[in-house]
Amino acid sequence: MPAIASHMDEYQRHLESAGMSSRTVDSYLWVARFFDEKYGEPQGDALAAYRSWLVGTYKPNTVNQRVQAINCYLSFLGREDLRLETVRVERTDEGSAIDYAAYRRLVRHLRDGGYRRDYHAVRLLATSDLRVGELLGLRVEDMRAGYAHVGSGKTARRVQFLEVVAKGALAWAEGEGRPSGPLFLNRFGGTITSRGLAYQLKQRAVECGVDDSLVHPQAFKDLFTRCFLQAAGDARFLDELLG
Repeated sequence: MPAIASHMDEYQRHLESAGMSSRTVDSYLWVARFFDEKYGEPQGDALAAYRSWLVGTYKPNTVNQRVQAINCYLSFLGREDLRLETVRVERTDEGSAIDYAAYRRLVRHLRDGGYRRDYHAVRLLATSDLRVGELLGLRVEDMRAGYAHVGSGKTARRVQFLEVVAKGALAWAEGEGRPSGPLFLNRFGGTITSRGLAYQLKQRAVECGVDDSLVHPQAFKDLFTRCFLQAAGDARFLDELLG
């Protein structure tokens, strides 16, 4: 197997073609170069030693970011049989909750980095009682109306959107030439999945220095819940609002 350093250019083109941001590409290239300098060609013993070094040096979230980076390179080489396992991240109620400061940092990064779809998805989740599946079922027409009917049967309810958030999402969709239809699409033109959205948000979190273990679609719904209770303090009303 050729050494990593011998085809950095090809690997870089591979990462860029996958739609990764320049910051993520640089990070993944750095991990590959570091491995090459310290351990040589990616083989079983060398990879095991690298993982052990990571575990002894970094916190679990950073370990998993580096493992993800080296696994990406192994996939590029066609050696998925050598992929490393991530480490378990222990979560507590306090540690698994994204705070408002981290939320603002992520939102600014999504906005300034041009990740418009993810920006509007996060804003809608953090300012309404939408469940993740309901978010991904929204249509452009719902943004124009300012509300959506979601759920069915006993869970059916009307969700109202903040005017500034709905207008922003509508302007984005119409600016892309989409006056109607599903609001959140993947790069192939189909509706993005919750797993796909979660993956993208974690990538963006790494880029802006937010703990990616706290960044997932449900986290922003939880943020809405906490902010609502802090502002209104009426848990019974919130239960009704959340269905």
